[in-house]
Amino acid sequence: MDKENQEISCLKRENQRIPSQLNPEYSFDNFIKGECNQVAFDAGLEVASVSGGVHYNPLLIIGDTGLGKTHLANAIGSRILESNNDKRVIYVSASDLCRQYNAGNKMDFIQFYNMFDVLIIDDIQIIENIAPKTQGIFSILIDCILGHRGQVILTSNKEPNKLKHIEPQLSSRLKGGLITQLGTPDEITITQYLLQKAQSDYDIPLSDEIADYIAKNTTTDFRGLNGILSSLKAQHSFINKPITLDLVKQLIPPIMQ
Repeated sequence: MDKENQEISCLKRENQRIPSQLNPEYSFDNFIKGECNQVAFDAGLEVASVSGGVHYNPLLIIGDTGLGKTHLANAIGSRILESNNDKRVIYVSASDLCRQYNAGNKMDFIQFYNMFDVLIIDDIQIIENIAPKTQGIFSILIDCILGHRGQVILTSNKEPNKLKHIEPQLSSRLKGGLITQLGTPDEITITQYLLQKAQSDYDIPLSDEIADYIAKNTTTDFRGLNGILSSLKAQHSFINKPITLDLVKQLIPPIMQ
């Protein structure tokens, strides 16, 4: 491993323009803030403003499915590119990263990712289920990026100390920066999310009363809320039904079951 690290440190970062693979629909502007995610949001803004900062590197965003981890990670990458188009940013899922590493030349793989100023790895919790040898590549890549004062952003649905069967070196890397949590949104945040998404993404009329009712009686998963808005959109557009409280009461039980 020492020899491999020595070889990595000698790699030259080439000035190539590689697609970031970021989702342009995920931005800070359409991320709904609340007490549940305020610290993570503010930390993301800070990282986007000054990438490669000592205290927030790597930035690890923790949260259950559907609470906005991928959204926030993409928003950080997009804001960095908006501020400096010369930055090399790439977003990749941890599972895709493993597949790429195991399918090709190992040094070419490392050299490719070493080119980037910002490396965003989504769903890193999958390392629990991969071989220790493959786990090591995550430590190597993190060291590569930090070695040239780049920024590493990671997302996971588990805290580092709850991840099982991971190498001590990688565990240390995950704990070495800032760990932020995306918590379960409260009713105020859910209501705000519904009202904004109904207008901006679904183009349907949604009253404060209806949004408040949904917030009190339905899922606290943002992905599930999008499902409800999709159902209301279908009823409104295809069947020409007005979006009333009675309609919402009819739709919510089957969605939740």
